[in-house]
Amino acid sequence: MRSVLSRASRIRSGRRASALVEFTLCLPILIMLLAAAIEYGFMVYDSMLLLDAAREGARWAAKGMDDATVSARVAAYFPTRNLSNPTVTIKEYSSNDVEITSHQRIPGSQVRVTVSCSVQWMTPVEALMGGPTYGLAANAVFRVENP
Repeated sequence: MRSVLSRASRIRSGRRASALVEFTLCLPILIMLLAAAIEYGFMVYDSMLLLDAAREGARWAAKGMDDATVSARVAAYFPTRNLSNPTVTIKEYSSNDVEITSHQRIPGSQVRVTVSCSVQWMTPVEALMGGPTYGLAANAVFRVENP
């Protein structure tokens, strides 16, 4: 009877050891999947933040504010997180998509504000992606109304 119990306990301990080895092999993959899911969430948040900043800038530009004021308002829109040096591009187009180069807003034209920036990775995914940053951009178009 004793040999049967010892053999069964050896089989059980061997199963526990193999499960521990399998878990140890799978753990880094599970951690990287979790880090990628977290990073994807940060990417969605950052892209929504850029889109909101572009909309806010286009709204202020459509109200008739000059480009320097619009750029300053868009730059102040970002929190002090991992978004660095946003680039703001403001262009005005006529109703037939011809770019207007005057510095005054013409009622009925469209103002396009493009915001782009470099974003730092928040998790160790950067080692797999080949760089410490990635780029995001968003744009918004508003119609210039009468002042």
